[in-house]
Amino acid sequence: MASDRFDRSIYFQGKLFIEELAGLDDVFAFLDAWPEERRGFAYEAVLKACREADRKRFPLSAVRDLVRAFVDAAGILVDVHDAPNFEFPGDDRNVSGP
Repeated sequence: MASDRFDRSIYFQGKLFIEELAGLDDVFAFLDAWPEERRGFAYEAVLKACREADRKRFPLSAVRDLVRAFVDAAGILVDVHDAPNFEFPGDDRNVSGP
């Protein structure tokens, strides 16, 4: 749902590539995959905040801040300015024919 999306995505280093957290659905999936042996107070606080935001009882902007802090504390936060840019050259050649 669009109202459950952050105003700015959070990017983190996944196992193989940079991944995006764009809203509550992404965060719930991220938290579900978080290793059980690494779950602690911070994990529980973020999970509770997400559940409350899903029920419209906690501001989504505050959830984003909490998630960003959690990802940063885990050492996997990626600044999007550090992410590679995969834009193609500016020529508009038609490769499919005339």
